[in-house]
Amino acid sequence: MDYNVVCRNDNQSVILSNAKNPTVFFRYGILRSLRMAFIFGVRTMPEKIRREYCFHGLVQGVGFRYHAKYQAAALGLTGWVRNEYDGTVTMQVQGARASIDQLITELQSDRYIDIDDFTVKTVPVEEGEYRFTVKHG
Repeated sequence: MDYNVVCRNDNQSVILSNAKNPTVFFRYGILRSLRMAFIFGVRTMPEKIRREYCFHGLVQGVGFRYHAKYQAAALGLTGWVRNEYDGTVTMQVQGARASIDQLITELQSDRYIDIDDFTVKTVPVEEGEYRFTVKHG
């Protein structure tokens, strides 16, 4: 059985999780916990990144923000999305690179959303963010 491992900031504890047991918590000291984690076949969590997108095209008035919110939540991503006054949509999204790429693919394949172009830049990760929200004005 595969586990995910998260090392806490106190450097003394490790959280292991899998589908059946979402939070197995070890507090034996980080080195011993990691040793135990690898005995159980643990794989590490993917690196968390944050990107900012600016979408151009028919992206307002077509449910873009709410589609982004629900898809991001389903993929375990955090961040925000908002309409801009110039007709574009700005979105910051944080999580695993593969999940972010999947979100963009989902948005591009929506039948009501017509993305002509978008820009993307990497921005610093925001710790302590736990959900994806729709920002207004």
